[in-house]
Amino acid sequence: MGYVSVTTALRRDYHQIVNHKKVYRIMVESGLLGTLYNQKARKYHSFNAEKDTNQPNRINNRFGTDRPGQKIANDITEFKAKDGTKAYLSAYLDMFSGEIVSYQISEHPNTALVLKPLKEYVKQRPDYNYRMTVHTDHAFSILVANIKLI
Repeated sequence: MGYVSVTTALRRDYHQIVNHKKVYRIMVESGLLGTLYNQKARKYHSFNAEKDTNQPNRINNRFGTDRPGQKIANDITEFKAKDGTKAYLSAYLDMFSGEIVSYQISEHPNTALVLKPLKEYVKQRPDYNYRMTVHTDHAFSILVANIKLI
């Protein structure tokens, strides 16, 4: 939550008229203000290769489903600590329930970060009589050859 959101919440919820510069200063002094995130500041890019156009878009923005385990979404998120270390989270979300069904945390964004939680989910997933579709950004298409081995 940034200083603008805090200032707005103070005005709206607590009826306190506080200058946004004062809120900003207090948040900086308290260590509560995060670093600005924008494309220039971003160092990690999950996809730097050419797009693999051989992979069809099976979801086509139809993210809802009436069957558990039918549509699974994946994304990799980078977290940066104050000391400069980074951690990467790869999470799989069941689009039916909105629950995280499997995840992995690593210091490096590599193939194991993506494949290990997927393999774990496939092992514990009940045997449904329909296929499972995994949806992710195009970075995942690099790993398609490995995924076919699961």
